[in-house]
Amino acid sequence: MQKKLESMKKSLTKKWEQLKEKAGRKQVVQGRNGTIKVNRNIGDSRKAKKDARARKKAAYLATLPKSRVKRFFYRLHPKRFFKFWFSREGVILSLKITGIGIAVLMLVVLGIFAYFRKDLPKNTTELKACFNGQTTEYYDRTGTILLWSSKGDIECTPVDLDKISKNLQNAVIAVEDRDFYNHGGFSVSGIFRAAVNNFSGGGGTQGGSTITQQFVKNALLTNEQKISRKIKELILAIELERSFTKNEILNAYLNTISFGDVYEGAEAAAKGYFNKAASDLTIDEAAMLAAVIPAPTYYSPTGDNVDELITRQKFVIQLMKDQGFITQEEADAAKAVDTIAKLSKNRNKYKDIKAPHFVLYVRDELIAQYGETLADKAGYRVITTIDMDLQKIAEESVAMGMQRVDAAGFDNAALTTEDVTTGEVVAMVGSRDFFFAGYGEKNIATTPRSPGSSFKPYDYAALMESSENWGAGSIMYDLSTNFGGGYQPKNYDSREPG
Repeated sequence: MQKKLESMKKSLTKKWEQLKEKAGRKQVVQGRNGTIKVNRNIGDSRKAKKDARARKKAAYLATLPKSRVKRFFYRLHPKRFFKFWFSREGVILSLKITGIGIAVLMLVVLGIFAYFRKDLPKNTTELKACFNGQTTEYYDRTGTILLWSSKGDIECTPVDLDKISKNLQNAVIAVEDRDFYNHGGFSVSGIFRAAVNNFSGGGGTQGGSTITQQFVKNALLTNEQKISRKIKELILAIELERSFTKNEILNAYLNTISFGDVYEGAEAAAKGYFNKAASDLTIDEAAMLAAVIPAPTYYSPTGDNVDELITRQKFVIQLMKDQGFITQEEADAAKAVDTIAKLSKNRNKYKDIKAPHFVLYVRDELIAQYGETLADKAGYRVITTIDMDLQKIAEESVAMGMQRVDAAGFDNAALTTEDVTTGEVVAMVGSRDFFFAGYGEKNIATTPRSPGSSFKPYDYAALMESSENWGAGSIMYDLSTNFGGGYQPKNYDSREPG
């Protein structure tokens, strides 16, 4: 009997193993009397569902294009978009695409970062030095007479940050980069805020570049409008923030940024404009210098757009107040100061310049075409069209003519001579005297103004071409005439010769 029971036990054990192997995840249990009981469990249910999904997926795929790319765009159709992309399969595919996209983006970013990182300056001494570049020289048409070098007496005098007025530091941060001490090289909020402000016209234009980005652009890169340059700027700005402190970056920026005319850096600008050290700049002076930064040529305190500069200066002062750098009382007092009247009268930035109005006109053309950095620092040798013999005659003629101009109660004169066969300007005198106090530097020859009687020859020529009744022998009387609408012009001398 014992042997029979042992034999039955072995048989049941063997059958148990066979059933387990056959059933897979089926639940197999032994009954009380040695019977075998097999129950279906969760494993069977999952397998059935999996099989059903596979059949359903196969049937669905049969309705789609065979190409994976065509399937992708097929699912983007408006009628099928939400149904698929919000289904289980759509979510899984979206996650796969997102994952692949993130991985590729990271590889691209790392590759670009590694490529451009080599352009970063290697030590802080490079940050503290001025970025002067090479002098641009202007010559006459023969290429032998030097008219002017783009570098003046005071150019760039680097000083430590503690030698730069806190007023200027605060003014620059307020208008150029209010989040300077909080970002890591670039500011998403700053870019968005600038875009909104510029689009809505809210009180002056704002740029999205941080102080760090501006330093990188001015000291390490160029102003070329290319995506590659912007990528370099962004990457180098981030790396610069990792390598240097905020104060080191601010110090380098204030020592290299252009403040108009030929002044680079806070110390040079303070001495050139106000005949004082950068450490002594007042709120109104600091705000004016900060206002110049976005467009140094346009906003130059000695240029033609002083009214716009003053408007922007007051905008900077208001920003300083709004950001807590100064009180309302200090802001009101600074706005009331006539900063233009404080400009130094003994500046000698254009020492030994010849044909000054013409040279600066050429410089403006270079800046418009290549940007200020290249125009002044690329070491160009510019051969102009000016003829110095004719220029001397033009200057003498204006000087002699000013005697009659003054006697008639007027205050200025200008003269431009052109070679009509080539269109070249061979002489230009933009005012009575370039160094005349108050307005001598202003180029009247290029300033839009009413043509007055100088337009009469064109008027007469048009009349003769369009009518057979008027010609070289016709008489035109000089009489006071009312042209209607209250317009009754008078001659400059108030006489009517008839």
